Amino acid sequence: IDHALGDIEGTAGLQFSDTDFNAVGEEAFITATQSNSLGLFIFEAREYTNGFGWEGGLRLEEVERDNVTFGSRDFTMLSGSFGIHRHWDNGLFLGAQVSVAERAPNESELFANGAHLATDQYEVGNPDMDVERGTNFEFTARWLGENLSLGANIFATSFNEFIYLTPGVAFHEEDGEFEDVIDGFPVFVFDQEDADFFGGEIYGAYHLEDGPLGAHWDFEGSLDLVNAELDNGQNVPYLPPATFNGDVTADWGMVDASLGFSHAADQDDTGEGILETDGYTVFNLSAGLDVAEFVPGVNSARLFVQARNITDEEVRYATSVLKDQVPAPGRNVRFGISSRF
Repeated sequence: IDHALGDIEGTAGLQFSDTDFNAVGEEAFITATQSNSLGLFIFEAREYTNGFGWEGGLRLEEVERDNVTFGSRDFTMLSGSFGIHRHWDNGLFLGAQVSVAERAPNESELFANGAHLATDQYEVGNPDMDVERGTNFEFTARWLGENLSLGANIFATSFNEFIYLTPGVAFHEEDGEFEDVIDGFPVFVFDQEDADFFGGEIYGAYHLEDGPLGAHWDFEGSLDLVNAELDNGQNVPYLPPATFNGDVTADWGMVDASLGFSHAADQDDTGEGILETDGYTVFNLSAGLDVAEFVPGVNSARLFVQARNITDEEVRYATSVLKDQVPAPGRNVRFGISSRF
């Protein structure tokens, strides 16, 4: 429900879900679980004529997860956020926000106990998991000029009872012992620990009208960084490495072409028992032909061809649990058509 109270505009709402989850056959690493959730939220914002503004929200949520083996767990979460910002006529924008967000453990984190074939792991949940709570501070600065735009985001998040997947041991009924490999699958357990995250991104874009070769040119670049550590001194597993992305696009109106690349550094700040991941550099090419004027009733239609990873680089994503078994796709080419109606 959207509403206005004087100069304050906001939204209030209700969300409800009822989910029955059941896995059968060899993929049954979780027994049947029914989940119910009910959430109430409100969000309010105020903008002033001098460019200053504020916004804030609250969310109250109740979650019940009922498992046929481990019984029922109930969670109550309260989340909220508040932020301020300021616009200037010269294109500068500054903003700051603080938020506290709570999350209930999902079915896998609570009740998993078996071989998860999709991840090639024997996953073990913890039915005694607590609510995960993160306190986040974020600062944003950006500037928009006539042809040039620049921006930066910086954040710091402190988690209480952060939930993560880590190598461990589980009781193997057939052998009557605790083992770190069961039925050929390495054992990974869901655990909780306080954790601190820090990171940010820097990005920019430049538009050149009527540039070389008679094209309109767009140049874009961004740098992403994140670091996280558990309270016990270990690294948070499966974090992305520092990554730089760049893209150059030339547009002649009916025809466009672009060259993009992504460079990821080595990820050697891995969690316990997680192998390090080599960095990579990937180049992508694309070209498109605007055919909207030949298709009646369509505002936009574009034939395109994309060549990805043109140097056939071996790419393994540090965020993937399958990175050691399955690399990302090598050189590949796609043809297609896109349209908007």
